[in-house]
Amino acid sequence: MRSIVISGFVATASILMSAGQAHAVNFVLDADGLYFSDSIAATNKSSDSATLISGFAGFGVDKKNMYEIGWDYSSHSTSTVDASSTVAYNASEMGPEVVSYLDKDRNWRFSLAYDLVTSATYSLTGSSNEKWDGYAINTSIGYQFRWDSSLSMGLRLNYSLDSYSQSIVGSTTTSVSNSKTLIYPSVALTLEM
Repeated sequence: MRSIVISGFVATASILMSAGQAHAVNFVLDADGLYFSDSIAATNKSSDSATLISGFAGFGVDKKNMYEIGWDYSSHSTSTVDASSTVAYNASEMGPEVVSYLDKDRNWRFSLAYDLVTSATYSLTGSSNEKWDGYAINTSIGYQFRWDSSLSMGLRLNYSLDSYSQSIVGSTTTSVSNSKTLIYPSVALTLEM
């Protein structure tokens, strides 16, 4: 299934690039992220932290560069610690992504990524680490503040749904129905060449 999706993505990209040869293809690099930490010191101490980053490499497919396609890589790491336990989640995700600008000035930006190669490590104090395999859907909407024609900075609201169908502990593989959902803001930097 993954090879079919990748083949379809490559074929679609080739067609769109051929159709767009009448103008210069715009190459795009984009990165966004958030680091969050929260702790409480009381009778029972606890803390939460999250490091959420995403990168995109792609190209424009129309004359006005209102649409871009490319490849997404995301890394999500969260941890919850209390007096007696730690829950940690670390995911690595990648797959095709489509970006659309929603206004003629290319300030409002929407993206949708289908990360068909997604794996995570889940750990809980007192239990064996689990390796999860599945897919993820990541989407964002935000506003780009343009410094010049090639460089902009963005503020985004992101939604991520990671879905896992397989868990591996040691040499044992089990079918599961695990998921992780995140909604978070991020700061982005975009370079268009």
